[in-house]
Amino acid sequence: MAEGKNTLRLDVAAFLPLVKRLEHLDGDVKGTVNKALKMASKKVTEDTEAAIAAPNLPAKGDYATGATMESIVRNPEIEWQGSVASVPVGFDFAKEGHGGYLIAGTPKMSRVEPLFEMYRRKKYMKEIDEMIQDELEQAIADAMEGKK
Repeated sequence: MAEGKNTLRLDVAAFLPLVKRLEHLDGDVKGTVNKALKMASKKVTEDTEAAIAAPNLPAKGDYATGATMESIVRNPEIEWQGSVASVPVGFDFAKEGHGGYLIAGTPKMSRVEPLFEMYRRKKYMKEIDEMIQDELEQAIADAMEGKK
């Protein structure tokens, strides 16, 4: 987590065999990773928006002000530090809203199950990792065919 935000980090070294193949084929590693992270970020944003639909919220959203929806990170910039690329996703906790409470719940309010499944279970992040890996594999296939 960085500065009040959830952050999706991709250590390129974790995908080293794919990255090396892409580099060997003169593929655009940084561009491919940026594209994959943007796709992943967009999916997390869309899934987060769907998860906080009124039927999923406490009291079916009767007391929702829209602040939590406004605190969802949209169109974030990708940052690189060495071989690690990161992009903020989910809720910006520095903004007004109750994203963290909806994910975990409180003693008086139950959690929003779709958010809990996204942010606390490994299955969802595994799907995101697979999406990123598929993008890298597609870039390798394109590079092998001479596409750029």
